[in-house]
Amino acid sequence: MNNIKKIAVFISLLFFSTSLISCSNERIANFKISNESGVQIDSIQITTDKLSKGKVISLQPHQKEEYGLKMTKTISKNGSYFFSYKIGDKTNTLKFGNYQNRVQKEELIEIIVEKDQTISVENSYSRF
Repeated sequence: MNNIKKIAVFISLLFFSTSLISCSNERIANFKISNESGVQIDSIQITTDKLSKGKVISLQPHQKEEYGLKMTKTISKNGSYFFSYKIGDKTNTLKFGNYQNRVQKEELIEIIVEKDQTISVENSYSRF
C-alpha cells in the first residue's frame, strides 16, 4: 500500500509541474544587434509599436549583443518591429520585419549597424 501512495504522489506532482510549465508559455522574439559603425550607439531598443518601451542598451564599436523582446504583452497580435537608436545627438527609428499572433516568424533576426551607419537586417528561418 505504501508504494501505491508514493506512486500516486509522484504522478500528482508530475501532473502539477507539467501544467505549471505549460502555463508559462512566454513568447520571446530573438535578435542579435551588431555595431560595426566605429562609434558608440546609445538608446538602442526594439519594440512592436512606436509607443511601447523596450529594454534599452548601448553598444561600443564592434560590440554585439543578444536582445530578447517579450511578445506576450504586445498591444497588437500582428505587426512590425521598430528599431530605434541614437548616434551622437541624432535619434533614428527603423520599421522592419513582421510578426503574426505575437510570434516571431524567424528564429533570429540580426541587426547590423554598418560602418557608414546604414542598417542591415538578416533573418534566420531554421526554426521550421
